[in-house]
Amino acid sequence: MASNYTTNYQLNQWEPTDPVLRTDFNADNAKLDAALNELSITADGTRNLAHLVYDLAMKDYAATDYHGFRRGLLMDTLKDQSCIDSLSGDLVYQSGALVLTGAGKSGAMTSLSISVGLTSWSHVMVWVKYNTSGTRSASVNGTPLGLTGRWSTRTTDGISCQEAQFEGDMAGTASANIALSLSSGAGTSASIYEYGAMFF
Repeated sequence: MASNYTTNYQLNQWEPTDPVLRTDFNADNAKLDAALNELSITADGTRNLAHLVYDLAMKDYAATDYHGFRRGLLMDTLKDQSCIDSLSGDLVYQSGALVLTGAGKSGAMTSLSISVGLTSWSHVMVWVKYNTSGTRSASVNGTPLGLTGRWSTRTTDGISCQEAQFEGDMAGTASANIALSLSSGAGTSASIYEYGAMFF
């Protein structure tokens, strides 16, 4: 049995003269397992909370037409082209959306480089609202993000659509640009209605 224990989780700390028991290791493993499970639940909660904050901020922006400074949060309802740095390929800005018309079309949008409001971030989540056809991808500062979720929702204007969640890890920077790529595939059109990003 150990004569000392760690401060936070009371894990066994043996002195050279302490007898080492299997039951002590099993007890420590059970504590570690519970702590790691709690950490996993907290990470999922953080992701859900991040999406809720983004969604509420987007609705507030749509209702008041005032974006304001939001530390660690970038978003664009695509009401105009003011946050778009460039469009490439077949992608065009049309009636408040990024649009591809015709099968087999592809293109990309790169946002302006916008201040994130902090440099200590190392994780980013990007949400993209789109119509159901085509495929899309997202990157931040040139780093591709992985698709981590997809669900049905509505835009701030009430249009039924899908929403994709992308995530990635990278070194934080004072500003960021978001690139969205879109392909129409076999569909007759593909659109992106709005997007946002949160930096942790």
